[in-house]
Amino acid sequence: MFTKRLREHVTAWWDIDADIDDVTDYLHTFPEDGFSRWLQDDLRQAIEDHDLTPTSIGTLTNRRFDSQTDLDDWLRDRWTTWFPGDIFPRYERGS
Repeated sequence: MFTKRLREHVTAWWDIDADIDDVTDYLHTFPEDGFSRWLQDDLRQAIEDHDLTPTSIGTLTNRRFDSQTDLDDWLRDRWTTWFPGDIFPRYERGS
């Protein structure tokens, strides 16, 4: 599910004009891991539920992805940067 707090996070932190690396810095330096934990849980669920599409992300952030594959590749890259050592969620598009 694309939760309200994940939508708010995406809008605030993933915007085309935002430095996406700020999320990385914040995740790796925040004094408590509650933020990292809920972001990882909510993002994992949204990925597994196929809620993150080029259209939904584009609407919230003005970032443009030419295809679902492009978005998935970008998300996979972010995931490995934000949550090192954790495996990117498994899912199958079109199921």
